[in-house]
Order: sequence, then structure tokens, then C-alpha cells
Amino acid sequence: MEAHSEGKVKALHEALNEVEAIKVSAFRQPTLLDRIALRHGKRLDMSETNPPIYRFVREELGVLVDFLGDTLLEGRNGVIGIRGMPRVGKTEAAIAACVYANKRWILLSSTIIRQVLRTEFLLDESVNSIFLIDGITSTTRGNDAHWSGHIYSRWTFES
Repeated sequence: MEAHSEGKVKALHEALNEVEAIKVSAFRQPTLLDRIALRHGKRLDMSETNPPIYRFVREELGVLVDFLGDTLLEGRNGVIGIRGMPRVGKTEAAIAACVYANKRWILLSSTIIRQVLRTEFLLDESVNSIFLIDGITSTTRGNDAHWSGHIYSRWTFES
């Protein structure tokens, strides 16, 4: 529900509390998981680990795209890992999420379309971009130039 006035939200809450046939169990700002559940009609399975792990199956790539896109729209800096079998659409889902969030995306390593192993950025390429890295491609096929300071030394990873 979207309202432009806090008073209208409070009035609705009070009215719902007066109706005996309706039990209000939560009245709060919706989270990303709430919005995804409303859009797709199902809740995401989340693990108790930190950071949380979410499970998707091949038939739920649309849910994955919405989830990643909304996560990118929140604007937090972070690393998102997508793990799965080969050729199931992980990179395609990440690209679609970037398009959904209107973010610039750059393949640093990938097997999509053709093998990509980047060794340098163009002039303004690293500013406000989402970097997509295929870990297996970088690990097994990446050479010294790919792993050198041109690309990976620009990032700092925090644990």
C-alpha cells in the first residue's frame, strides 16, 4: 500500500483494528522480500547464515532478476555471489537485473556469447558500474594480466 499522508495510514490501521473479521499481524514498511513475495506470489527461502543465502530454481529466474534488480536499486555497495550449475542463466539474470535497475554493467570475465577475460578498464568505465565476474573463468583461464593491478587492485574486500 502506498499513501502520501501518514494520517491516512494511521486511520486505516485504526479502522482495521475495529473490524473483528480482520486480524492485523504486522503493520510496517515493506521489505524487499515483502515486495518480491507480492509480485511473484511466493516467499523466498532464506538461510540463517550471515550474509544470508537465498535459493532459486531454474524456473524462478524472473524472481531472481527482480530480487537482484531491487537489490541494486537500493544502492548499497557490496559483493553478490550467484552459484549454480553451468548454463542455467546466472550471467543472463545478472545482466537483466542491471538493465532492470538501469545500471551500467561490465563483464570482466564470462563465457556468455564468447569467452571474455578483461585486462584493463576504458577511461570512465569503472565509475558507477556493476562488474560481473565469472569465478571459474577467471580462476581457470585468467592470466597474469587479467589478475594484475589493472582490474582487481581497484577493489577492497571487507570480511
